[in-house]
Amino acid sequence: MKISKYPRIGFISTDFHTTPSLYQGSRKKEEPLDILYAIATCKKYGECRLVNLWETESDCIFAKSSDILVLSTTNSYLQWNNHPLGLENFLIQWRKVKEVFGTRPLPKIIVFGPHVAAHWKELLALGIDSVILGEAEFSISIAVSRLIEDQPLDDIDGLMTSPSQDRAYPAIVRSLNELPRIAYEETIGVNYAAHNHPNMSKFGHLYEGSRGCPYQCSFCNTITHRSKYRTKHPSKVEEELKWLASHSRKDYVYFIDESFGANDDWAFDVLERLEKIPLQFGCQSNLSFLSDEKIRRFQKAKFISLEFGLETGNESILRKIGKDNRLESAAEHINNMAKLGLNPLMFILFGLPNETKETISKTMRFLSKLDNRVRVSVTLPTPYIDTQLYKQGINQGLIKVGDKGNALYQYTGLIGNKLCYDRRYVDKFRSTFGPNSCLSSDYIDLLEKNLTKLFNLS
Repeated sequence: MKISKYPRIGFISTDFHTTPSLYQGSRKKEEPLDILYAIATCKKYGECRLVNLWETESDCIFAKSSDILVLSTTNSYLQWNNHPLGLENFLIQWRKVKEVFGTRPLPKIIVFGPHVAAHWKELLALGIDSVILGEAEFSISIAVSRLIEDQPLDDIDGLMTSPSQDRAYPAIVRSLNELPRIAYEETIGVNYAAHNHPNMSKFGHLYEGSRGCPYQCSFCNTITHRSKYRTKHPSKVEEELKWLASHSRKDYVYFIDESFGANDDWAFDVLERLEKIPLQFGCQSNLSFLSDEKIRRFQKAKFISLEFGLETGNESILRKIGKDNRLESAAEHINNMAKLGLNPLMFILFGLPNETKETISKTMRFLSKLDNRVRVSVTLPTPYIDTQLYKQGINQGLIKVGDKGNALYQYTGLIGNKLCYDRRYVDKFRSTFGPNSCLSSDYIDLLEKNLTKLFNLS
């Protein structure tokens, strides 16, 4: 089917409302920033539109009349390291696409997203035309232009068109300053959740000031996506957020950067500029490069949510998994942030390699020292493909070669330790402990009781 010179291009994101119960986390709809970047790079080629096949009939009509459909495997970059979730959510959306089209022939399909690094062969086997690995913003634009001109899709970074191809290197955006302004006009009127806002009923936007992480934690698969650390120029950050503040009624923006503020000079420059923008902010940062001065600057810049991967209250485990948190100063920094109204949120993992009954008790003692306004998200480490944790599970003889997707959840919390793990309590544990729980004494007691059951600690 020949594509018109000014085609319709429909962009479809996955949706959390059908997320499988295996995944512990929010089911709220969050802004699909990856799709908004892709729309921005493709606008010059045709009529681009973000479509929701679950809610709006006019969107279904637009999709059915599209020459090209671009599908993302995730709701946003926020799930870039959860491959099983990404594949499962995508398959739900793919079935919806086929339902909407019925007996009508499908248009050209491009699929991208961080999760395709582990599942591109399965996606192509579904009959999808093209899958792009890695940071796909510019590769999507090139692919769309070539489809319009009826040219071959050769030599496009990260693009795969056959399951028989050798593994490709993921596409990487070398300079974030080359990215166009995010196509927020597609989402300004939609109520997307304000990610990890202290008031969970609020709405907000997502933004990205830097990309990648300078660290390589053993349980994190940045090795397959977004591993190179880069920053947008502070003036670009300021310009884009000023535009958003002047066009949107929402007053909260969450920086989805994996490690916001890893570079002090960049962070202080950006934070000073944010002081002048009438928005509130949240981000994920890192305890290893936190300082009293940076905390003060976060407060001045109107940050009301700061997230950190604390992971454990044990220095020895931290070093083995590649974290550089200094626990002696961490508690003081965390409590200081709570007192200043920065609403810190700590991510905690139980069942890491070298975890014992004693290390679990030590983590619980550390948590009991924190201000009761500190928020926590507690879960168990899952060995995502290509992580060091996954390779450790293979070497241990625990993970079978070829296991992927939801099969990996059966190894959650088991790798590299000798804890007596009672799997009957796993699902209950996941459903009981989610994000944004405050560290009250009642919460700590409940957590201790559940850990005792889960790991047979009594």
